[in-house]
Amino acid sequence: MAKKVNEWPTTARRRYPWEQWLDGEMWELERGTDFYNTPNAFRTQAYVAATARGVKVRTTAKKNGSLVIQAYED
Repeated sequence: MAKKVNEWPTTARRRYPWEQWLDGEMWELERGTDFYNTPNAFRTQAYVAATARGVKVRTTAKKNGSLVIQAYED
């Protein structure tokens, strides 16, 4: 049954350490530890985070479900 609520519900969002992961070094991120959605969905998040920081990112998914990322500048 529908009910009235007094305030808008908030959702807890996971904050990823993008400043660290987009430092130019290669990082292998493990699904289930470093991120929880699919590698393809997380890859999209990495591209968005890189664009917001004025860099580009290359990514590759590994067969074990992990994702390797590396930020770079043009």
